[in-house]
Amino acid sequence: MRSAMGAGVIIALMAMNKIFLGKQNAAPLTEAILFSLNYGLGFILIHILHFTVATKQPAMTAAAIAATIDSASDSKSKEMDNLVAMIANTMRSQFIAIFGNVVIAIQLRYCLRGLHFISLGSHLSP
Repeated sequence: MRSAMGAGVIIALMAMNKIFLGKQNAAPLTEAILFSLNYGLGFILIHILHFTVATKQPAMTAAAIAATIDSASDSKSKEMDNLVAMIANTMRSQFIAIFGNVVIAIQLRYCLRGLHFISLGSHLSP
């Protein structure tokens, strides 16, 4: 959960930074490069800090589930139990990752938006 919440913080900051970059009225190519760098560096930071982004989890867990299914093809009950446990753990992990990312990103967005309004007296809008 902490890993997902950490990624939620960085995702909220990336989204807010994108709003600021969009207000710069840069040339289209420059704006595209700045947006790409914003998200690219944000996802690199998430990776370096070992945080979890919910949208990246299915790609990582699909291989593990496929390997478990392949080993359970003999349909032995113990291997089937392992498969069921693996799928249940995967579902739980993905739910927590989504919950952590979304809850923290939304809450932080509202806090930063409020701080922006208090300090500058204007609303933060795209």
